Amino acid sequence: MGKVILRDQKGDYLCGTAREPIFSSNYADATVFDYFQDNVQAEVQRFMKEENRIFSPIRVDPPDPFELCDRCRCRVMPTRIHFTGSAFLCEKCFLLRR
Repeated sequence: MGKVILRDQKGDYLCGTAREPIFSSNYADATVFDYFQDNVQAEVQRFMKEENRIFSPIRVDPPDPFELCDRCRCRVMPTRIHFTGSAFLCEKCFLLRR
């Protein structure tokens, strides 16, 4: 499953750690867990048993590593994009800009 955040039945997100929980209604405050390495399923069951809170893991998508060319809108790796001072351009658009 990868990286996840945990939200309870009231819509609060788990912040802090599973052992020292803090709760927030703000998505941006949520702690990101590795589903397998942090044994999220066991922690969800523990919260249900000990605190009567039902948490659902929500997958956190990795950020898109690509930049968009401002002219042709193609996706380009950040190391291959050119900034002209006013626009980000792919190699092709950068060469054709004259």
